[in-house]
Amino acid sequence: MSGADALERATWILCRADPAQDPGDPLGAGISARVPGTVSGALRDALGEDAMDAVLAGDGPGTVWEYRTRVTTAGGSHRFVSTGVATVSELVVAGETVHASDSAFAPWDVTVALPPGECEIALRVLPLSSVTVPRKPRARWLSPLVSDRSLRWRRTPLVGAIDWPGARPVLGPWGGLAALPVTSSPDEEPSSPLVSLPDSSPVLAPSSPGALPLALSDDNDDDAARPRSRPLPPSAVRARVTEDGHGVVSVDLTGIDPGTQGCRVLVEPLPPAEPDSAAQHANATEGGVVERAVSATELAASATVEVPVAEPRLWWPHGMGAQQLYRVRVVAGEDEMHARVGFRTVTPEPRDAAHRGLALRVNGVPVFARGAVWTGADPYEVAADPRRTLGMLRRLRDAGTTMVRIPGTSCYEAEDFHRACDELGLMVWQDVALGPLDPPNDPEWRTGLHHEVRALASRLAGHPSTAVISGGTEVIQAPVLAGRPAEQWAPDVLLREIPTAVAEAGSDAVVVPSSPCSDAHLDAAQAVVERVRAALALPRGVCGDGGSPNEDAHSSVVPPTLAAPAAPAAPGVPSADTGSVGAPPSRATATAA
Repeated sequence: MSGADALERATWILCRADPAQDPGDPLGAGISARVPGTVSGALRDALGEDAMDAVLAGDGPGTVWEYRTRVTTAGGSHRFVSTGVATVSELVVAGETVHASDSAFAPWDVTVALPPGECEIALRVLPLSSVTVPRKPRARWLSPLVSDRSLRWRRTPLVGAIDWPGARPVLGPWGGLAALPVTSSPDEEPSSPLVSLPDSSPVLAPSSPGALPLALSDDNDDDAARPRSRPLPPSAVRARVTEDGHGVVSVDLTGIDPGTQGCRVLVEPLPPAEPDSAAQHANATEGGVVERAVSATELAASATVEVPVAEPRLWWPHGMGAQQLYRVRVVAGEDEMHARVGFRTVTPEPRDAAHRGLALRVNGVPVFARGAVWTGADPYEVAADPRRTLGMLRRLRDAGTTMVRIPGTSCYEAEDFHRACDELGLMVWQDVALGPLDPPNDPEWRTGLHHEVRALASRLAGHPSTAVISGGTEVIQAPVLAGRPAEQWAPDVLLREIPTAVAEAGSDAVVVPSSPCSDAHLDAAQAVVERVRAALALPRGVCGDGGSPNEDAHSSVVPPTLAAPAAPAAPGVPSADTGSVGAPPSRATATAA
């Protein structure tokens, strides 16, 4: 297994370089910063809120922010990994630029040979204007929210670019940065077969069909206290509920030291994070530990092992049952890695003449979804203090909320947020980071978005709280309000690219093309999900097989109207967007906005 993160205890400073900078500017020498973190958060902590706004307002077109640290290692190859850095950025190791990115949402995984001894590591954040974008073709519609027309091409958070009070731009390593030593030459990714769908581009099959990646374990659980226990990557541990109600945990053991004489994989129920009683604690942990020994011969033959879990206790949204989670541990010699999983299914409820829009079933039971749009626990930081995040989410839970939505105008949330939702029983509606702009119909841009969404869906699939992945915020609504013709309302990237990427990732989240959207759009996206899953031989029903969408809807639908929520049912019943009314009880409309 890989060793400890070389940057885990690194001390970072943040410096500003600007051609017009005063030589005496203290920001030239640097201020303390944290990673994961953002420029606005570091400025707030060092200078205060008022001074921070003045500094950001003074940024010029040539301003470069640079995070710097020095580490001492034994040298050798290290994997530099991050969930994301906003936005145009470079990684500089020992004075050499080893990686560059122009996306705030594309994960990093770059192997770099570090020299033995002390080494400087820098992370540069360059201006957006340092990367040019095409000026043509022009956008088919403009958004009154976003004045910078180039942002439709840029994979950057729109928060800060929209004139909302208190909104600051997201700059810097919001997704953290780790440097993991490579103890041996990593195996190449298994080649994935190409599967062609009618009227579509080829899609890549996942290396482990039918498996769902799980979340990193909570830093506060027992595993985190073990001196040699480290989190498994989200994509390394996967789980599913079989049709007969049993559970299966799949673990990718790639990366275990070849010299290890086998390993053990253990799956055990965790006590509830907030037990109501001793009886609840006892019920949650009954059943004991499921263990599988993996010999060195098995390791050599296959990197993936499966551990059956008979009749696992299911995870439920709060108010419907317990939020049962399981700990997964991989023990090889004195080394140990861990993750956390919850077993549950989520599907869309079938629609008919009396029930339009979107409704959810969790573990086969209709869910009453009432929620709020999540705008973050800290206006200056994406990776907010976990205690602050947990406290805000707990208050939402106590107020009766069952769902929170992360809008496409913001940044993706940190793992602490999703772990807290797992513990509290709050379902998550995740919008892809797309806003009311015309998405480019450019092959390279679409390919980049495809990989981004696939990585996002893979990371979130491990959280039982993840219920819905939507193609963005008001992406379909914007051209309607702009008076554009119906054929421009729902571009292929929403009806094909995003559903395909989510299905490839093995995520069982319900896919919504955009919020809001019509029933025809829902059927079109679901048809693509089902066709991809069938082509890749993934288990049916995981993404929901209720509703029987038209097999050809994904390639031919041009909706005549943008459907509103279904016919009024129970007055005053909120839908998943907190404020909408008219959806029947237990139904969440697809118009969360």
